Amino acid sequence: MISKTIEKPKRGWAVTPNLLDYGKVCAGFSWDAARRELDGLPLKTRRPGW
Repeated sequence: MISKTIEKPKRGWAVTPNLLDYGKVCAGFSWDAARRELDGLPLKTRRPGW
């Protein structure tokens, strides 16, 4: 079953969403960069799923 994409306005938010352009964020993502952002954090904060 194919569902329609829900389109939302790009402007007029009371608080700007963190992820405005999913495709752009995915294209620019790298695990190496994500690891660098986490470097130096205490071990407890690096495993939020636990």
